Amino acid sequence: YLKITKYSIHLKTIKGLYISSIASIKLFAFEGCTSLSQVTIPSSVTSIGEFAFYRCTCLLQILIPFSVKEIGKDAFSPNTMIKNK
Repeated sequence: YLKITKYSIHLKTIKGLYISSIASIKLFAFEGCTSLSQVTIPSSVTSIGEFAFYRCTCLLQILIPFSVKEIGKDAFSPNTMIKNK
């Protein structure tokens, strides 16, 4: 199992991410994961913390379900490669 904590430095080289069975993504959880390009967030998630995906500069696609009711400040900033669909 992969433990995701604040400042998950050990995840810097991860490219794709499918998260299952969690209620929230905490602040700074994936901050600076510069290889991360795709994220699928499950319907169990209701909140995404501040700066959770901050400086994930290669992030191209994020699937966010309607269950997410709160997204913290700069959760996905600055990710200039993300395209709206």
